[in-house]
Order: sequence, then structure tokens, then C-alpha cells
Amino acid sequence: MAAADGRAETWLETKGRLRFRAAGLPPYLPQVELWIDGRLVKVVDGWYEDAAVAVEFDGRVEYVRPACGGRPEDVLFDEKRREDLVRATGIRFVRLVDEDLGPGWTAVERRVLRELEVPGPAERLFRAVPRDVGRVRASLG
Repeated sequence: MAAADGRAETWLETKGRLRFRAAGLPPYLPQVELWIDGRLVKVVDGWYEDAAVAVEFDGRVEYVRPACGGRPEDVLFDEKRREDLVRATGIRFVRLVDEDLGPGWTAVERRVLRELEVPGPAERLFRAVPRDVGRVRASLG
């Protein structure tokens, strides 16, 4: 129970967080809102403040069965546009799928450590706000 964290919104986020922990990677803040120009642009699954690195655990179902009834291609396009806005502020992303958490993990671990070695932008054009609780996405369970 000590490893439980109610902020996870999907099983993949929990699996990923536990994989990071087992590997001895620094813990990230789960469920962080990224605000740009006073507007909530994205909520990321994990956040490393000093490096300004966002961690995203991507499940296939969020793109093939969108929760809000949108078409998969629209969901993917909207996600790309939001990520482009966020990247333009100097935030970097580590995007992972379930397969990344198994064999070949050492390459992922090295990539995460490389990203964390680089400090985030000195001028923060965004505001990162951690959420106190997760919002379970039932359709992604």
C-alpha cells in the first residue's frame, strides 16, 4: 500500500510509475497541469520540475476509442497540437507505451536520465501546477 498513489488516472500510469521506482529513477510529480498564457493546455502524467520534462504513458485505447466521442484522427491531431504548444515553451517529453516498460527497458532508463541531465529553460513561459487528485478516465481502464 505504501506504493499506492490515487493520482494515477490509468493502470498504465501506475505500472509506469512503479517501473520508474523499481529502476531507481528519481520520482516525478504525477498529474501536473501545464498552463500557458493563462490557459490550461495539457495535463501530463508525470513531471520533472527542474528539467521541465513531461512523462506521458500512452495507451492505444485513448486514440482508438476516444472518451468524448470524437473521431480517433481528431483526438490524435488535437493531442499533437497541444504538445506542439507545450514543446514551444522548452518543455521536453518522454512518451512511453506499455511495451517500453518491459524488455528493452534499459534504453528507456538511459533516455530518461539523459533528459534529466539537461536543465529546463531559465525563462519559464509556462506554469506547472500539480493536481491533488487524479481524475479516473473510466473508458481507459
